[in-house]
Amino acid sequence: MGKSTSVVRTGLLAVLLAMVGFSYSLATSNSDVASGEIAARALGSTLGSGNQIPLQFTNPLLAGPGSDRDLGDAVAGSALTRLIRAKGGVAPYTFSTAGTATTALTALKLQLFANGVLTTIGTQVGSSLPGPFRFAVTVKDSFGTVPHSVTENFRLTFTNTTQFRFSVDSIPSAVQFQPYSTPLSVINGKPSIKFTTSGLAGTGLALSSTGVVYGVPVASTTLTFSVTATDANGKLAAGRSGTGTSQSFTLTVSSNKNLAGVIAATSITVKTGFGTSKDSVAYKGVVNLGAELISSLSGKDLSFRIGSYTGPTAIFNDKGAAVTTRGLVPAVKASVKKFGLAAITISKDTINLGAISGSTINLPVEVRFGDLSIGSEFLQFAVKTNNKGGTTLTYKGGAQGDLGGSAQLLKVQGADDKAATGDAWKVAFIGRFPLTLSVASATAADIAIGSNYINSIQLTNKNGKLTAKGDKKTPVISQFSLDTVKGKGSYTTGVLTKTLTTIPLASAPGTAQAFFATGITLGNGATVNAGVTSSLAIFANRNRWSSR
Repeated sequence: MGKSTSVVRTGLLAVLLAMVGFSYSLATSNSDVASGEIAARALGSTLGSGNQIPLQFTNPLLAGPGSDRDLGDAVAGSALTRLIRAKGGVAPYTFSTAGTATTALTALKLQLFANGVLTTIGTQVGSSLPGPFRFAVTVKDSFGTVPHSVTENFRLTFTNTTQFRFSVDSIPSAVQFQPYSTPLSVINGKPSIKFTTSGLAGTGLALSSTGVVYGVPVASTTLTFSVTATDANGKLAAGRSGTGTSQSFTLTVSSNKNLAGVIAATSITVKTGFGTSKDSVAYKGVVNLGAELISSLSGKDLSFRIGSYTGPTAIFNDKGAAVTTRGLVPAVKASVKKFGLAAITISKDTINLGAISGSTINLPVEVRFGDLSIGSEFLQFAVKTNNKGGTTLTYKGGAQGDLGGSAQLLKVQGADDKAATGDAWKVAFIGRFPLTLSVASATAADIAIGSNYINSIQLTNKNGKLTAKGDKKTPVISQFSLDTVKGKGSYTTGVLTKTLTTIPLASAPGTAQAFFATGITLGNGATVNAGVTSSLAIFANRNRWSSR
């Protein structure tokens, strides 16, 4: 890789794009978490040339005619939540139904959000005759046109059984180093239901007590684990087949070196074992809400998970604050502020994370901001236990404790040039790469912006800090820096024409908002060490662009 600019995706970036997998958490305009439609208008018209995994659903296929995607069993009059998932293409994804499918779902008091969450409107599924209920779902990636749009049939199977059993026996596949989250479900049984497993230790994933498999898988492998579900009467759920007292699941994790995410913790302190209603959580991090304003969080619920623990929920107001009712125990206080700075405090709770020994412990963490954003990480916590049995877990940010990796844009600024040909850009990002990806040894980087621009630069490594300088007289990356220990980076560019980036001038009439998408690929020669893909909404103010 030399210092020349190219508008053709070759070399490291092309290899990386072949590895891009599914990401569930992104932000959308009108919807949710994972969200949706913040189109990363992303990395180019050349992406249709076979350099990537084709867009496809990951929910398991049912055997037999029709090959519907399985969403499990359902009982009328019960609550229901399922996740519809995809991989490939250019994330983020938007899921939708149309016409008769939407009408039929509404009649059953079900709604599909743009992030793929299918759930009840209110507290119960409406009435339905026993048997399969089929409906079509369309997924679109950030381009949204064929082949970046796929429609397939999904199936819920309604049953009259009163047996307490699992309603699913398979789960969506996963991608290495990509956030993962999917709920397991049962039918019948007396709430609340508690889920347990012992088969996910060390994988980057965990099962919450509420039945959500979440985290960041750290290895390309096939995982098999058994789950038990116990209701409030102490009764164990049978498998989906109606036999046994547990359900076995198989999760396929495909290989990948590309990081993506919408949330990154900067510090977490968890106190557990201090006594009933004496444990707590203090969390700080950065969340990418995409094109959404902080006020769009209004009415949405906040939830926090670590290991098997799921914290209490709180509802956001239009100022980005979420607080439980005064006097309620446990108590939650949270806020999201400018540039996505997030803080969460949970107090007066009882947190059970199981047996903790040694000086460190590795646990997945998940934060959900309603249906706007879900972020999962796999982090290493320092362990300190007092003489009364109380244990404090701490994560202080940085790449070394981020075992699953995190990457996202933090801040983007652009300035129109006087000749009105394009913009010069300043970009700050999080790039916390797992040690297994050997990013510190990278000698070169490919940096892509928008649809057509890519620039290759040679890197200098000094004590784990990768840097490069380019020629400011040409449309190249003028400066690049990545601290592989702290996990923070930035780059600046000379003026890049709007033709190269497909981002209009901020001063153009009628321009108010656009999307800045970038890909950063690090490697040695033709060998890819790792990469980042991320996008962020930017807003025009006279002749300047800026994220919020």
